[in-house]
Amino acid sequence: MDKFVTALNETTASMHSSKQLMLKLPENIVLNDFKLQRAAALDSQIIGDYEELVTDWMNTIETIIVDTSDERFMDPNAGPLSELERWRRRQRLLTSLTEQLKSKECKAVIGVLITAKSRLLRRWKIIDVG
Repeated sequence: MDKFVTALNETTASMHSSKQLMLKLPENIVLNDFKLQRAAALDSQIIGDYEELVTDWMNTIETIIVDTSDERFMDPNAGPLSELERWRRRQRLLTSLTEQLKSKECKAVIGVLITAKSRLLRRWKIIDVG
């Protein structure tokens, strides 16, 4: 039981100390004000920047998913502790990514693209649901 508590404390501490930003943030942030989003949706420069940003996010997410799924085939002598550590790393990575996607900045970017009815949203929804 003590080992489990220690492992949980280490995981919690590492999650709080190493919040790594994996997704780029937008340079021009349009807040969640409907009028500002609507005005930004008409600006082709902002839409282009946001579509490029979301494309980069999708590529990053796909890379993380592919890299972590192939990781277990690298060491055939891996024991149960290394497998457990691999899943802990994967959980930290995916939790960090999820938290970034829940941020105000990310939601604002998606909100502007929804308002602009961007075609990129179809692909984004497939990745977001998956």
